[in-house]
Amino acid sequence: MVETAIRNEPALRVAVFLGVFALVAGWEAVWPRRSQRFARRVRWPHNLGLLAFDVLLLRVFAPGAAIAVALAAEAHGWALLNDAALLQPFRGMQDLRPDPALQCPAKPGSTADGPHAATEFGGQT
Repeated sequence: MVETAIRNEPALRVAVFLGVFALVAGWEAVWPRRSQRFARRVRWPHNLGLLAFDVLLLRVFAPGAAIAVALAAEAHGWALLNDAALLQPFRGMQDLRPDPALQCPAKPGSTADGPHAATEFGGQT
């Protein structure tokens, strides 16, 4: 999983950006927060130009920084939403998992059941 994320990191970033951008652009078009002084066709090229400049600077000065932070967080067990109250309704969902005996066995050396698999959503180890 980690190797796949590292190999496909640029495509993942672009996909997430485009998804969030489409969501926010649609939201702005349907429910504008206030009337705009300038039309979108005037504002967006400037904003997207700043974004491109920012991406270029990050690629030059901090390549792979997001992946490095994610790997460090995984290694140390850090997580933003592990104990958040937002996840409280989902605490019992580990009981909804299929029986492991019915699942296909993992390939030797696979990390399908990594060190944090049993503790997702408050499950017991």
